[in-house]
Amino acid sequence: MDLTMENLWDVRGAPSMLPSNLVLDNVDVQTGELLAFKAAGGACIIDSASVSEGRNPEGLVRAALRSGCDVIMSASVGVGEAESTDVNAMAAVLVKELRVGVEVPAIHDGSNNLLRAEGRVCAGVIGGIRLRY
Repeated sequence: MDLTMENLWDVRGAPSMLPSNLVLDNVDVQTGELLAFKAAGGACIIDSASVSEGRNPEGLVRAALRSGCDVIMSASVGVGEAESTDVNAMAAVLVKELRVGVEVPAIHDGSNNLLRAEGRVCAGVIGGIRLRY
């Protein structure tokens, strides 16, 4: 189901009825939203998406570079990792993302100019821990 004018009111009242509306995974749209945010005086946002929700560290870096806004990626334990009852294992995932980071490839602009070398991006906060009920 797509977001339409006919179901907009319903989706506003129950956002989870349209899961695709909960994820902004298009880097061009992300950049546009960040530029509008910056024009309104904003400077920094936190992305709370988990790995299981499609977190995209490379896309976050691209959007941040294009917009000039700071984007803070959250460390998270997705549905798969959270099914474990081993609290130490879940903590290890979070600590690794905060201290070691996740790999991000080199990023180039449209003219193949290097914007950022290959390397790691560390999470800046601990995000939600998603569980199945």
